[in-house]
Amino acid sequence: MSNESLSKTAAKSFFWVAIDVLGQRLLQFIIGIILARILLPQEFGLIGLISIFLAFSMVFIESGFSFALIRKKEIEDIEYTTVFWFNLGTSIVFYVILFLSSTLIAKFYDQDILINIIKLVGLNLIINAIGSTQNVRLRKELRFKEITIIGFFSKIISGSIALYMAFNGYGVWSLVAQQLILNSVKVILMIYINWFLPSLNFSISHFKSLFSFSY
Repeated sequence: MSNESLSKTAAKSFFWVAIDVLGQRLLQFIIGIILARILLPQEFGLIGLISIFLAFSMVFIESGFSFALIRKKEIEDIEYTTVFWFNLGTSIVFYVILFLSSTLIAKFYDQDILINIIKLVGLNLIINAIGSTQNVRLRKELRFKEITIIGFFSKIISGSIALYMAFNGYGVWSLVAQQLILNSVKVILMIYINWFLPSLNFSISHFKSLFSFSY
């Protein structure tokens, strides 16, 4: 690729990344403002409690492997496959821990409704793990336009359903649905536009190699 072509590609990538970040934040802000006028602060608080744990868990689930795949110049399919199975397996372990701890967490905060919220929202760990390697593949191919479109589409779909549910009295479950639908639509679309079927292999040697690239 010539320097001129590389510069154009970089400029386009920067443009779409900027649109993605700024546009989605604006869209989420608008949806959030409307939901805030319908739902109670306590309902947002319930989701906030779980979101902190989920964000913390995703750091351990990916363990820097997504960053490692992006940093490495030449990637073999076995490396994508290895990271996929590691992320999926780790996400299932974290979800099981969260599932089994849901009653204790609910009792600690004296909120019985948290039991089912945790069990449902926790599924995002597995959903995001399934789509993590697809996200990396799109980024390595500099397909930021598709990433941006997917982000907007999933945000609009999930936000619209959340607003519909909130207006119809579903309360905190509208926020639960928003998160699940957002991540599900995003992952489904990423798989659709960049199909990759992982094999059943897991390479210890490639795992160790990628681990040295992580963090």
